[in-house]
Amino acid sequence: MSRNDNGTAVLDSQIGDNMSDGKIHIPARRKEPVSEQQVVRISAEAYNALAEIYNESSISMKELVSLIILQSVDRIVFDKEE
Repeated sequence: MSRNDNGTAVLDSQIGDNMSDGKIHIPARRKEPVSEQQVVRISAEAYNALAEIYNESSISMKELVSLIILQSVDRIVFDKEE
């Protein structure tokens, strides 16, 4: 994990030319929506970054991850293969 110019923690895999626009670039793919809770596995690096945030917050890890995801949706750019 590294820190960007603002001191914000970012995964090393996210650093590069694509991050210069302030967006989160991810490859496009499709998964159907669900109506029940799901389990998502994350890397150890991502978990440790989450634990740092969790230790500074006063909400549950489930609420924290949900909040981060929902507030990040508008920053995502899907890089679709042509």
